[in-house]
Amino acid sequence: MEISVKYLPVATVCFLLLTIIITLCLSLSNKHVVGSLPYISDTGTIFPESCIFGQALNILWLLHTISWIVYIKYKQVRDILSRYDIKHKKKVNKICLQIGLAAAFGVSLAANFQETNLFYIHWCGIFLSFGLGAVYQCMEASTYCILYVTLRKILGQKKITYLRIILSAFSVITFIIFFICAIIAYKQKEDDNYLIWSQEDGGFVSHNISVISEWICAISTLLNIGLLHWEFKKITLYEPDVFVEDKITTEMNMERTNKVTQGHVSDSIPYISDTGTLPPESCIFGQALNILWVIISLIMYIKYLQVNYLLNKFNMGDHQDLNRRTLDVGLFAAFGSSIVANFQETNLFLIHWGGAVTVFGIGAAYQCMQTILYVRLIPVLGQKKLTKVRIGLATLSSLSFLVFFVAALMSYYQKRVNDNYLHWKRDDGGYELHNVSVIFEWICASSTMAYLTLFLEEFKNITLNAPDVYTTDGHISIEEREK
Repeated sequence: MEISVKYLPVATVCFLLLTIIITLCLSLSNKHVVGSLPYISDTGTIFPESCIFGQALNILWLLHTISWIVYIKYKQVRDILSRYDIKHKKKVNKICLQIGLAAAFGVSLAANFQETNLFYIHWCGIFLSFGLGAVYQCMEASTYCILYVTLRKILGQKKITYLRIILSAFSVITFIIFFICAIIAYKQKEDDNYLIWSQEDGGFVSHNISVISEWICAISTLLNIGLLHWEFKKITLYEPDVFVEDKITTEMNMERTNKVTQGHVSDSIPYISDTGTLPPESCIFGQALNILWVIISLIMYIKYLQVNYLLNKFNMGDHQDLNRRTLDVGLFAAFGSSIVANFQETNLFLIHWGGAVTVFGIGAAYQCMQTILYVRLIPVLGQKKLTKVRIGLATLSSLSFLVFFVAALMSYYQKRVNDNYLHWKRDDGGYELHNVSVIFEWICASSTMAYLTLFLEEFKNITLNAPDVYTTDGHISIEEREK
């Protein structure tokens, strides 16, 4: 399947700009940042803007690592280097890929570990995203210079290459100023409230210089990403090939992070998401679930490719539509885990529970649809016993979700202290129903993880080839795709 990526850089830039505008307006209107122009991440530190900021930046990270802005660029340059036998730049191109992915991961760290919760981890994410991002831009710009000098008549892009050099230099210089001035400002500030700076505070001038430099660095980085649009218009991304061996059938564990010792949840068994509602556990929980979102999405996509391969191999094309819809449902369910992570129950209650319903409810639907596919593949796949186990797990997930959700609605309705959902006591209304709901949530989660674990034996026999990227433009063309 051919996938056009021409709008990916522009969509990424527009999405981030929209996010910054929304969170900046919210943080200023709620007076969460006052006194001076804030750092970009300061606009997404306190809820409700922290929820929007975290969700958006984790989606942005996913666009960088799964939809592969960085990866596509790597494959494009590798193709050019191989075609024209420029061997000495191949290692640099690979290092560029690694640095680019690390910079993209820094975006997620900055989003999930807020400055007011875990200061040093937050700034580590800032350093990765802006610092390594600037290094990545410089390395890409140097590669463009080499290609332009070597392949001037073939590659073209003279003006764009000069513009990339300028933007990369801007990113490096402004990052250095931003980071050094930030260190000076934080050392001189007299209190620990880093969201509010006044002229009487120490380091006020250094802070303002740092903030302005950060915004310039961010803008130059976004412009550099936007310039990829002209190249991506001529790039086609092909769905990865999958090969399944004759005998076919990810192990995932969800750790319980119960912070009873800190008094963040009551002594009774908490909901899974309640263990990651308050800082510092909320930062860890958010980061973990956003990574889990990526992993589960990848598992479901590989599963789709495997079933698609078998349906084509055994001429069972009438089930292709069900396979495609199963993938859509699965990816939607996986996205729910990110919503649960970024929109905590104590911040935006309804959105958080919308994510929970998506994870467990739509997740149960995915298991049922996937099980139907297994039943239809029994003639060619076998696995009768495992299919029966899958039927049992899918049924258990569906029933436990219904009990969990209905009991939760009733318990919240009966609770007398309506603004504290982390602490439940025996004299609270709905206490028994709450416990029933919690127990069945854990059962639903366990059966879902067990269902995914059953993919293990099948995945042992699957070979997934990396997706191919093919460039076709006026200067560099690939006549046909290698079979």
